[in-house]
Amino acid sequence: MRSFPLVFSASVIAVMAGCHSMNAQTVVDSAPSCPAEFQDQVRIAASAIPWTIPADLAPGQGLNSVLGRRISVSLSPKGAAYGMQIASSELAISPFGGTFRGWAQFSSSTRQDSGIDVSPGRLRITPFVRTRKLQPQTLSVDVILTPGAEPLDEMVMSAGALWDPRSHPLAPERIVLSLEPLRHYTVYDQVDGIVSSTFVAAKFPSSTTATCTAETRVALVDRASATPPLWDLRKSALAGRSEWWLALSDPLTGPHRVIFKNPAEADGFASWLHQTHALRVGRYQVGVFRPGYSSEARRTVPQPHSVADTFRAAAAEDLDALVVGRLGES
Repeated sequence: MRSFPLVFSASVIAVMAGCHSMNAQTVVDSAPSCPAEFQDQVRIAASAIPWTIPADLAPGQGLNSVLGRRISVSLSPKGAAYGMQIASSELAISPFGGTFRGWAQFSSSTRQDSGIDVSPGRLRITPFVRTRKLQPQTLSVDVILTPGAEPLDEMVMSAGALWDPRSHPLAPERIVLSLEPLRHYTVYDQVDGIVSSTFVAAKFPSSTTATCTAETRVALVDRASATPPLWDLRKSALAGRSEWWLALSDPLTGPHRVIFKNPAEADGFASWLHQTHALRVGRYQVGVFRPGYSSEARRTVPQPHSVADTFRAAAAEDLDALVVGRLGES
């Protein structure tokens, strides 16, 4: 009997805001050991769509630090490949620019005969082909991943009333500010993935073995999806990146950059500062700092210690130039 260990890859198509279709490509190794009659006989395609993470897996603040994706992989053999005997098979997904969070499950109960092994750098499903003969089939798996490495906890600011009933700005000593920790992504960048599948197949009647390999590099998460829904205030710049961001300094814990959960609240606080030129709000000193940008990937957080090392008291011209920006966007 002739045995063919075949390695095929799935092209994963990232869909971040609803369904989006794209032609999948399977790139097969053209080495002499791979029989030419099988190089075009198997097609594997896949798609990734947003998946809502259950609250018990990402409670509260964790929802800004992880993403849920449902990856569906379909296998379509034809011609001489259809009906080949399958001895073993495996599907592997390796992320680049992000990590799996140690959890995955099949999206239906039809894969109870397969096992999942997930680590930060790879997800494996064995066996991938659940029939003894190579036939068309589809698998869907739900995964949790994080863009970048470990997420970061930062303080998010909420302000109470800023204006009186006549739309006059309240005095700084009457403003009530609160800071709460919130976990979010540290890198605003694309997450790519290598998706591959291995089949060990047999075709009657020869016994010679041969190996075919294939894989593809695809986007699992685009930059827009890796940007947390958080906003800050920074000085406007005529060209290039903003060099100064707003911060508040607490006499007990030191300076913290100012982050908001929505752009309207950020814009409201900026407008209040424009009108009052307040340099203190309650116990906090108003200041600015240089973020210290990364030269590698786009980051949603400043370089370590840049807030404490570069913080200075704000001046009136700093407050007049404040604009709203989204984390990860310069």
